[in-house]
Amino acid sequence: TAQASALTTTQIKGLTSTDIGALTTGAVSVLGTADLAALSSAQLAGLGTKVSALVSTNLTALTTSALAGLTSAQVSALGVNVLGLQPAQFAGLTSSAIAGLTTATITALTAGDVTSLTTAAIAGLSAVEVSALTAVQISNFTSAQIHALTTTAITELSVGQIGYFTSAQDQYFTNAQLGVMSTAQINAL
Repeated sequence: TAQASALTTTQIKGLTSTDIGALTTGAVSVLGTADLAALSSAQLAGLGTKVSALVSTNLTALTTSALAGLTSAQVSALGVNVLGLQPAQFAGLTSSAIAGLTTATITALTAGDVTSLTTAAIAGLSAVEVSALTAVQISNFTSAQIHALTTTAITELSVGQIGYFTSAQDQYFTNAQLGVMSTAQINAL
């Protein structure tokens, strides 16, 4: 830990993903905002589940390009600390990383967090994650995000959740999406 805290940001930037992966959990916990801002996606991926040791208030220093390196296991390891990310940072999460979000974390995402998710991330939401979406989150989906919902995701939305889409949003459902909706879901639009 003492050796890790003695490393400069330039030195951290020069470490390989293997070198980063060799850091202890204690060493990871002392990485500061400048250190985190210098990490590449490969380095962040190299931390493995040791990302759980990152201080949540420092997560805002991670770049969206670095966040693209997170795996679902790492997002899962972050747990509620992932909520320390800023809305714009959620755009850096891949669809496979999104799979690591728990239902509790999905429910806690702000409308800004959700609208920052890429269409690929929306398309990658699991059935369990889709069922955890809240009224505020759903009512803030963009047209592109609505289009990105898979037909499987559409069938997982409860009648109540379908009712959260605004009348302005209803026009963005595709024929394929409408085709898999139950009568109750259609009536809720």
